Amino acid sequence: TINDKIGEATILNNLGKVHFAGGDLHQAINSLEAAMAIRIQFGDNEGQAAILANFGAIYSSLGEKHLALQYYEQALAQ
Repeated sequence: TINDKIGEATILNNLGKVHFAGGDLHQAINSLEAAMAIRIQFGDNEGQAAILANFGAIYSSLGEKHLALQYYEQALAQ
């Protein structure tokens, strides 16, 4: 059901944050991409915004400020 998939996206987003905090940026990005695919599938703009902000944090930590800014701006546009 939709609630199960939204719940899955929430868990994947949380996993992405945990991987990011633990320094595993590759796995963080993979988890966030999977979460984003679900949020897009169900048209969940609020969930997409949260994930985009997490991508922004990852790229900011990598020194990719221009890319981070793009993700933050996309998050605000949601």
